[in-house]
Amino acid sequence: MATFVTVGALLLLVAGLARIIAPKPASDALGVVGLPSHPLLVRVGSAAEGAIAVTALIAPGPGGPLLLGVPHGAFAVFIVLLRRQSDAGSCGCFGAEGETPSIRHVIVNGIVAAGCVLATLVGSPSTLTILRSHVSLGLASFVLCSLGAWLGGLVLGATPLGADR
Repeated sequence: MATFVTVGALLLLVAGLARIIAPKPASDALGVVGLPSHPLLVRVGSAAEGAIAVTALIAPGPGGPLLLGVPHGAFAVFIVLLRRQSDAGSCGCFGAEGETPSIRHVIVNGIVAAGCVLATLVGSPSTLTILRSHVSLGLASFVLCSLGAWLGGLVLGATPLGADR
């Protein structure tokens, strides 16, 4: 279960950092569904997501995974709402134009949210706890989770900051 938390935290951290740098696509997407959409709000929210991601990686106990599940669940719901709008051009998840809100977003974020809830219920250790208690296993796990987050970003169509596909 710690794997869901680590992958989810890394995805949230990268996406949040990208939206801090380039908030406009996410701001536009929020506006399409009628939510507050000022770029400053996107940046503040993205910074909060970064703090949640770091907390989930380092904090012992159930708080980190449970907290991490909230934005992933919210993103899944947001993408469902965004997909219902005819003028939804981009979700802006990773700070780039052209990120089409897809069912993949709903599935990936839903799975991560469910994994975070499950990690909370079973008392899964934090990434930092695993690294401290089993350094070589923890490092190998972190590298694999980083690869999983990168692949998850590819599945979601992430092209950070508008890089060519």
